[in-house]
Amino acid sequence: MPLDSDTENPGIGALWARAKIAALHDEGRRGADSALTRKAVIDTAIAHHLVSRYTSLVAVDKTPVRPAGDPLAHEQVPNLLPYGQRMNAIFGFPATATNAAVLQQRGLVLLFVALLLLGARALRRSTDHARPA
Repeated sequence: MPLDSDTENPGIGALWARAKIAALHDEGRRGADSALTRKAVIDTAIAHHLVSRYTSLVAVDKTPVRPAGDPLAHEQVPNLLPYGQRMNAIFGFPATATNAAVLQQRGLVLLFVALLLLGARALRRSTDHARPA
């Protein structure tokens, strides 16, 4: 890079700032005042738009996506599943080597039978109380 050039090279400033931040961290490890070291690191990083131990960068896109007067759009976004996967396998019962579906059906039948027996018992009690002794 020619030294007599008038063009700006922001890369050199960033290299210098990285070296300065590294030197400040070294001073902090050697016992320098941590508050002053922290402030110097933050000031240097912000001035040169660098990420450091105490700073980070956030990108903000200010480009409008839609005109301000238009209403918001509503649409279903497709769910992309990996090849070979099914929605039921993810949100349903686990597809294992057990007979979970059969056990579930048996449980529902037994629950229905228990409800019928409970209803029959309640009906018998109500008819027993209704008969004169």
